[in-house]
Amino acid sequence: MRVLVTGAAGYLGGHVVARLCEEGHSITALVRSASGSPSGAARASAWLSARARPLVWDLSEAIDPAALEGHDACVHLAVLWPETGAHPELGDVSACVRLFDALGRAGVGHVLYASSAAVHRPFAGRMSEADRIVTADAYGAAKASGEHFLHAS
Repeated sequence: MRVLVTGAAGYLGGHVVARLCEEGHSITALVRSASGSPSGAARASAWLSARARPLVWDLSEAIDPAALEGHDACVHLAVLWPETGAHPELGDVSACVRLFDALGRAGVGHVLYASSAAVHRPFAGRMSEADRIVTADAYGAAKASGEHFLHAS
């Protein structure tokens, strides 16, 4: 299976990439540009195996769906949360919309989206997609927006 992993240079993303590579999947590891994260490229090279192809993309920019064609699935772990701005949560919402739209246009059939427990409050040990969404904060609201957009796509 050919899988795109966003946030591949992060802690969780690195483990996901390593495991998928161990299982024999072909991985495209989406990482931020060096200007967006000076340590991103160095961290990514430590995590990525010879079977993981890096794709540099800044989540704040549009991505060409052609760069995503041929992937069977996407594991979306990245978050865009700028340090400045009146509404930083809108950056992540916009990034999700751009990514999910491009994945759809590219024909990627499966998306695993790492959201947040901040989407559902109060949190219970056993929950389902049918549970009412009550967010904890702006971060939870941004993640809920991503969930809604993905569900509607």
